[in-house]
Amino acid sequence: MGEETMKKLFPILLVVAAFLVVPACGGGGGGGGGGGPELTSNYVFESYDTPLGIPDYNFSGVWSEINVSGFAGSIAKVTVQVNISHTWLEDLTLYLFSPTGTGIILAYYVGLDGNNFNGTIFNDAATTPIVNGSAPFKGVYIPDEPLWTFNGENPAGTWYLVVVDDYPEDVGTLNWWKLGLD
Repeated sequence: MGEETMKKLFPILLVVAAFLVVPACGGGGGGGGGGGPELTSNYVFESYDTPLGIPDYNFSGVWSEINVSGFAGSIAKVTVQVNISHTWLEDLTLYLFSPTGTGIILAYYVGLDGNNFNGTIFNDAATTPIVNGSAPFKGVYIPDEPLWTFNGENPAGTWYLVVVDDYPEDVGTLNWWKLGLD
């Protein structure tokens, strides 16, 4: 599936998903975010189009990309690190898409009225699911959907992190993100 097709279908899929889930509640306080553990992988790629504002109550969200090249072979493991400043994290959904169009949900409806992902790492080998963590998220967590979904794919091309704020009142920024490949 191509980039333009994904961008066209994504808002439609989110509207459908909105009818299948309970919407998050707005509110919350302020604050920034930083620090956190380091992402360790054989190959680490960083976003160069960040920071990006996360549009409030917008089901298209903000799209950030990382272009992957120079990786020989197919994927054996994916890890992701994010730094997001946002009040009332429960408003956010984080998606990751590979160049082939495969997508997963990293985090949905987590953090309640807490703030920020502070260098949060998503790793299937972590011990705590993100849904059982608490904000500010600073550590290593199992994502809502498994990163091993990407195993075996050719990672070359553009990867997307999509951050959607699905409830009004709170705004934030996708400060940066990294993609780890083994």
